[in-house]
Amino acid sequence: MFFVLLSHFSDHYFALNGATRLHKISYIIGMLASPTFMIISGTMLGFLYQTRRQKFGPIKNRLMERGFFFLVIGHLLTSLALTGADGSFTRALAYVFITDTIGVCLIMGPAIIGRTSPVLRIFLGLLALFISWAGCVLWIPHELYESTVKEILVGSLAQGNALALNYVFPVLPWFGVYLASTYIGERIGKLASENRFQKIACFLLRLGAGCIATAVIVFAAARAASSSSWCHVLASPYQKSPPGPVYLLFYGGLGLLILYFIFRHESSGRIKFYLNITCLLGQTSFFVFMLQYYVYGLFFHMCKLQYTAFWPIYFFASVVAILLCARVWRSKGLNRYLSFRINLS
Repeated sequence: MFFVLLSHFSDHYFALNGATRLHKISYIIGMLASPTFMIISGTMLGFLYQTRRQKFGPIKNRLMERGFFFLVIGHLLTSLALTGADGSFTRALAYVFITDTIGVCLIMGPAIIGRTSPVLRIFLGLLALFISWAGCVLWIPHELYESTVKEILVGSLAQGNALALNYVFPVLPWFGVYLASTYIGERIGKLASENRFQKIACFLLRLGAGCIATAVIVFAAARAASSSSWCHVLASPYQKSPPGPVYLLFYGGLGLLILYFIFRHESSGRIKFYLNITCLLGQTSFFVFMLQYYVYGLFFHMCKLQYTAFWPIYFFASVVAILLCARVWRSKGLNRYLSFRINLS
């Protein structure tokens, strides 16, 4: 979530003030957010299923209800925050946010996990990524509605005015990441039930380091073996929409190393302050995600803050304000309103 805040602060402060170099650096750092967010989300589903299998029915219903809320009310509220920056509510609606894709994941993931093995879900996740890239390359839409459907499902390599929507976090490839990540959660859950917490840390370290090493090898091999533009796109560490394999492996690996750091040091008490803050962000993540759009997409846009060398003060103040709001939100138990009450039994 910190990387989300940095990325969106950069978009609505550095970019609008022509601070190109800082915007680029912040963008590269902020790219860690999406793979980590989706991996943690899938991991949580796998963990809940492994550790609460006998009571998973009610959990599944709550997750699916929340997914529908994200897709409907959440999308409308987040779009409203971007009305000022985009000029109209209609234009602001032409986004597919990460929360929309997570909404789909929360509906589909719990329905699938009880019917499939971890190995099958990894296979299905990889298949979803392959189909996404095949569709991205081979599917050539001729109508606007086809382009819209394509961008929502698999993404697009088009730029600027060639896009049917303003921004898309494509559903199919990221659902593949989410589904495959449920294996991580099941593995952690099994080890936790056996009190083998050091094994959890070792598992995350090996997995994270292995992903990064694989990304470096694939990147180097692709650059050396081919001059094809498609090969370079697939091997780019910055290819986010749709997510390329090197981007997913490298930034996803870094996200797993963050999890390793937490598991390795949480019992020592040395990172208690950090854990308190990240726990707050995790427990109020959807509220914080919506709120930061109002802070950066609406408030910053209205204030038209000029660039200054003291910009960290702006960023720090915005983060503190968001954290304070999140603390109030959690203390009042307002997460209970972020869900529909529907019978999915």
